[in-house]
Parts: sequence; structure tokens; C-alpha cells
Amino acid sequence: METSKATNFSRIPNQVLEKINYCDFTKNELKCALVLCRIKFGCHTGQYPIKLKYVDLTSANLSQPKVKKILLSLEKKGYVKPNYNDSGHLKSLYFDTDKITNIDVENNNNHLRLKKLIGKNLPRKTSQKSNNKLTKTYIPKLPEREDYTYQNDKLLENRVRVNTSSQQGMRGNVISLKDILKDKIKDTDKESKSPLNNLEELEYASKEIQEALEPDKPESFQTYKHYVSKVGISRAHQYKSEVLQDYAVKNKGAVFVTKCKEYLKSKEDNN
Repeated sequence: METSKATNFSRIPNQVLEKINYCDFTKNELKCALVLCRIKFGCHTGQYPIKLKYVDLTSANLSQPKVKKILLSLEKKGYVKPNYNDSGHLKSLYFDTDKITNIDVENNNNHLRLKKLIGKNLPRKTSQKSNNKLTKTYIPKLPEREDYTYQNDKLLENRVRVNTSSQQGMRGNVISLKDILKDKIKDTDKESKSPLNNLEELEYASKEIQEALEPDKPESFQTYKHYVSKVGISRAHQYKSEVLQDYAVKNKGAVFVTKCKEYLKSKEDNN
């Protein structure tokens, strides 16, 4: 399978990948460290120990006796903290990746060369830190809602009364602030689920997506506006992010439109 079509990834931090080569690892220690990175970040163990035995690290293409020596060496260097059971057998270990990321290589020429290489291969020759086009999100303004407090509710109960007639005569029904807020929230939810009705919000989102995907084609704004209004702002931004993250895509605008058309077709088929 081509790597460009792969779907499963381990989210290993860039700092770990960039600085692991500057650790005082031997070749076999680096093999073990890479397996531990795969487990720690792939399984999201975070600050918790990794559950494993010596035999499990033979997956680094090493024999079990070598694994024991390597872990002992890594423990002395401060990269791992093993936990043993009562029989003295390994049951888990903590892999300290902070020790890797704290290595100071900012002024190292080789590290600077890597930074330039990363910037050279990113779209539009941007640096990784300044490339916020991939992560920038659009959050529309939400309608303001009144705060509910116990005091406000009691005050309203004493002041607001609606007299209704019935067969048994006249009686007073108390309307609490809770009931009023419930109706307001329902109206707000209905408004949020309705088709786009805010022209400024629609045009802003459409312009942002157009500039991100086809900055050199301002004439395509109306096309983006049409599809954003059809699929919705949040879904349109999702498609934009997917297109930007796929570096193999050349015509980003066409792929975005295709995604919108596929969604609208599937929605029509379901109805």
C-alpha cells in the first residue's frame, strides 16, 4: 500500500522525531526507543507506564538477552523507568520522552538544516510554525443567552402571573424563568439548525476557504459561496482542512467541490 493512501498513523510529536537522533543512543537502543514511541503515542498511554515484558521488545528485531541489556542501559541514562513484579520480571515501564524533547539543539547547524528542509517541502514554502492555514478554524458568533440564577427565577415567579379561565373558574398559573429560557433555547436551537441566513457569515467563510484553496483565483468566490451555503459552514471548513492536509492534491479547489457534490448527492439519496 502506498504511504499516500495510508489511513492509520501514530501522532508522534515533531520534537521527538527531530531530536531523537541527538540522543546518546546506540543503534539497538534507538530500535527499542522507536518501538516504545510507537506504543506510547500510538496507544495514547500519556504519563502512564507501558505494559510489556522483555519478550515484547523483541519486536524491535532484537533477541531477548539483548533487550534486557538495552533496557538496563536506557534506565541508567534516564530514558526509561521499569517496574518489576514480585518475581523480578518486567511488567511495565515508563518511557520519558520529555528527556528527548528537552535536548537543546536550536543552534545546531544540522538541526537548522532540517528546519529549512521542512519549510522547503511545505506548501508555499512556509515554515511549520507559521503555516496556520492547516489548523485555523472558523467559529461563528453564538446568540447571547440570559443567565439563569435561583434569585432571578424566584423574583420572576412573584411578578409574572398569567390569569387563564377554565370551567372551574379563574386561577393563576406561574411562569418561571426556567420555562421562559427553555422556549428561548428551543428557538435558538431551531435557528442554528436552519439553513444559513446570515449573509455576512456566509461570505466571510466562503472568502476564507477560497483564499486558502485558490488564492490566485478570486473569480471562483461565487462557486465557493454556492457550495458553502449548500453543505454548511462547519462541513465546508472540514472539507477545506482535509484538502489542505493531503499534500498529493494539486487542484485543491476541484477536490473541495467534488467533496461537496458527493455529500449533497448522498444526502439526496438518503432522502
